[in-house]
Amino acid sequence: MQREISYEERIKRLDEALKKAREERTRALTSKEHLEKELEELRKKAEELGVEPDKLGEKILEIKKEIDEMLEKAQKLLPPEYLEKVGF
Repeated sequence: MQREISYEERIKRLDEALKKAREERTRALTSKEHLEKELEELRKKAEELGVEPDKLGEKILEIKKEIDEMLEKAQKLLPPEYLEKVGF
């Protein structure tokens, strides 16, 4: 049979739970502030590079396509026998 917890013990446990909740909230707010600052820095860097932050995904895809095209051109410039030696 489970013993009944005294009022004093219940209040103590509730106080501990409240303290833990406050600590967790403080950590979350600190983390949020840090992430917001980091996001702002990334937005500024993107703008410095001439890319709108909202279009970064599109720009990344565009750059990947350019890289693929350049690699394809480079591969065509090499003789097939050398490509075969390295697994192409």
